[in-house]
Amino acid sequence: MILIGSQVCYTHWAPYQMHMSPLQLGSKDAIDAELAATKAELATGAKYFIGGHGGLVEKPAVEARIAYLECLKKLRAENKNAASFAEALKAAYPDMPGDIAPLAESLYK
Repeated sequence: MILIGSQVCYTHWAPYQMHMSPLQLGSKDAIDAELAATKAELATGAKYFIGGHGGLVEKPAVEARIAYLECLKKLRAENKNAASFAEALKAAYPDMPGDIAPLAESLYK
């Protein structure tokens, strides 16, 4: 993470509101790491957030990403396999774009 002029936080992935890729979350431990990093980004107090992958977003998108990651962590703990996790995630975020199956599979390797 790079803070530019205390207004812009630059990160690898922009916090878009879509299901994350297995490239972003390749294991259940990656959820905790991404959650900590996203909370640190929010704590910078920046007004704008931009990633090397994705475009410019503001604070509500970062807060939504934190809520999403917390949901992933909870669902990962509650579900014993990728199929039940995918169904639970689909129920939690029925309108969110992105492919859930590859993410679910990566979290249950």
